[in-house]
Amino acid sequence: MLRYVLYAVAGGVLGLCALVAQGQETLKLTNGEWPPYQSQHLPGYGPASRIVTRAFETQGIRVSYGFFPWSRAYYMAERGIYHGSLIWSYTPERAKAFYYSDPFIFTDTVFFYHRDTPFDWSDWSDLRGIQIGATLGYTYGEGFEKAERQGLLTVDRVVSDEINLRRLLAKRITIFPLSLDVGLTMLNTLFTPEERAEIRWHPRPLRRTAYHLILSRKHPDAPKWIEAFNRGLKMLKESGEYEQILRAAEVPQPDMTTAIP
Repeated sequence: MLRYVLYAVAGGVLGLCALVAQGQETLKLTNGEWPPYQSQHLPGYGPASRIVTRAFETQGIRVSYGFFPWSRAYYMAERGIYHGSLIWSYTPERAKAFYYSDPFIFTDTVFFYHRDTPFDWSDWSDLRGIQIGATLGYTYGEGFEKAERQGLLTVDRVVSDEINLRRLLAKRITIFPLSLDVGLTMLNTLFTPEERAEIRWHPRPLRRTAYHLILSRKHPDAPKWIEAFNRGLKMLKESGEYEQILRAAEVPQPDMTTAIP
């Protein structure tokens, strides 16, 4: 008899859990390849994705991800086909289409270059006449974009960071701006030791960047979801889980008190 009571209780608990799960909201977010922070090939889709997943889980919200090239990921979120996207830096233009969460990933962006083409720079005028690679859908900061508008920079954009690194290797471009952590991870995982030995990076960051979750303004519940995420993120930080996720992925964050525009 006791066995049947236990089965009934267990069945009731499972049924209740199923009902709770069915009642959860599910957000669809676009994602992309930006290791070590984001990748469909990393555990939990990378630490940035893991932080988003866990922050929403603390608020009873599920998350599902669709992986796309970055320009497509942005488009799908901007049109409201997906609820939002991760992770993106702030620009006034993007803020017209999206609500921004509190920042939770921080990186230094540097110029990568081929060792056969020694490179140094101290201001934007030093980059005049240099062939610069860039990735579609990315922003590289106000200083970079202003210099490009003024005609100081010659920029050629393609669809991915990997293609740009391979163009750098083939000397089809001279320099390529990329998050240092991301660049080193890609070189270590996608390139041979001989290829890696050909690539250098300049120690002077051109940008120190904060990254956010963005949710489309086309969805009326987006402000509520942003507030929920921010609450969850605060809980992760207070509990120490946020730092644990970043430590486990070996992605130390730069000192944001010395911000670079």
